[in-house]
Amino acid sequence: MNKIQRIYLMLFIVLLAIIGFYTFFHAHESKHEEDELEQAEGEYQAGTVYIGIAAQRAAGIQTRRAVQADYQPEHGGVGYVLPVDDLMAIYEQLSATRHALNLSNNALKASTNELQRVVLLNKEHSHTTARRYDEAKRQYQEDFMQSKNLEQQIKATRNTLQRQWGERIAGWFFAEDPQPLTAVLNGERLLVDITLDDEVSGAMGLSSAFIHDSADRATAIPASYVSRSIHAKTASQRESHLFSVQAGRLKAGMRVYAWVAAGQPVPGVIVEANAVIWHEDKPWLYIKTGADVFNRMELQDYYKTGSGWFVANQALVNLDYVFKGAQILLSEEFRWRIPDEDDVP
Repeated sequence: MNKIQRIYLMLFIVLLAIIGFYTFFHAHESKHEEDELEQAEGEYQAGTVYIGIAAQRAAGIQTRRAVQADYQPEHGGVGYVLPVDDLMAIYEQLSATRHALNLSNNALKASTNELQRVVLLNKEHSHTTARRYDEAKRQYQEDFMQSKNLEQQIKATRNTLQRQWGERIAGWFFAEDPQPLTAVLNGERLLVDITLDDEVSGAMGLSSAFIHDSADRATAIPASYVSRSIHAKTASQRESHLFSVQAGRLKAGMRVYAWVAAGQPVPGVIVEANAVIWHEDKPWLYIKTGADVFNRMELQDYYKTGSGWFVANQALVNLDYVFKGAQILLSEEFRWRIPDEDDVP
């Protein structure tokens, strides 16, 4: 073997060494990438997404810190605005009776004084005749019976009010503050009889409601609780409740929708509606748990409100949730579940 042949042989050996090293290194890297891919696929399937900071900016993914919030549970209901013509008639009748009682009491006071004067004169001077005494006594008895009859009429009127409208409204007619009754009788406020969609225990403490004539919660007007209704119930046989509401465009006889507050406020957080994504007919929220890590969390106890979704989960307080780009994260998460064409047999 001459010198040139030896050189070619050495070059050939070096070439084989380079090829062998490259083949080994490439195989090792491929195996490492496959292991990482398998690990990532497992993490994605568990509801975790890894996405770099630059990719987050490019995709428009934004997060926000969840803060403590309270939500007042509401129960839906329907009802109607009550006419108050009979309340007005009772009020006018009661006013007339009270006026008559006032006159009768004045007359009774005068006849009582007259009878006492006649008795005193007869005792001291014997100047009065039996006829004068009998007339004073008769007038006193008539005035006394008139006042008692009028008092009984007022008592009967109160019993009628309690039977037809309940103790609370009956009390308005005899309260020192006339404002609640006056506001209803002059049309400033209306009485609304509401039957709730769900049975609510009185112990839950109904306090207020929002009412609208076309089921628009966003523009519903506030109403204050009055009392349990004793009017005839609907076919549902559920208990109904009376509320007082500002008249506005509502009129007697109109059907209305109600959202009634009941129970104690519930602690949790409020998130934007577009932060919630749906998957497998369930609502989810992405929580940022690292600089490039997002975990998908199922929402289980929630209420849809005018300002977003209230989630009754205090564990979310002070966590960063995705309020923009959540759908992109969901797509990225399940992109790894689509088999590569090279993996299809």
